[in-house]
Amino acid sequence: MFFLAFFSALVFCCNWVDKLHLLVAFNCGCVIVPSLQIKTDEVRKEYKVMFGGRKITHVCLILKINTKTMEIIVDEKYSDTPLEDIQDELPDCSPRYVIYNWKITTKDNRVTNPLCFIYYCPEGSNTKENILYCRSKGWLQNELKIQKSFECVDLEELTDEWVMENFSKA
Repeated sequence: MFFLAFFSALVFCCNWVDKLHLLVAFNCGCVIVPSLQIKTDEVRKEYKVMFGGRKITHVCLILKINTKTMEIIVDEKYSDTPLEDIQDELPDCSPRYVIYNWKITTKDNRVTNPLCFIYYCPEGSNTKENILYCRSKGWLQNELKIQKSFECVDLEELTDEWVMENFSKA
């Protein structure tokens, strides 16, 4: 129990670190979490292409961690697709990063395109994957310069309405 509390505190404090080796004790065993690399060219290129113009109503970029190469890569990309339609494309048992941009009209009739970073981590995910995703989410969010961040555990919650509700709270 002590190790889990210590590890949780360590992960919370170290999210911003680019390369960090963590050693976590679980019942006399250990899991080594290796360093992650971001496929900088691919992810940044897709990010600029998808969110550069912001003329589309809904834009979504889904990123994943390739556990074999330990790289953050583009998994899927969507244009003019609300989150409700993207739910079926997200895995039930593996985390993902979702970068989402949508077009809204404010109460004073201004058109704006909010951008947010969603860490999707379903219950029942692999512990090692959870650690990898959790450890790198803050760093990735900072790297892409996205200020609004949310976490989602239940896939059914991931809707445009949920994002708007959370966005207005933040």
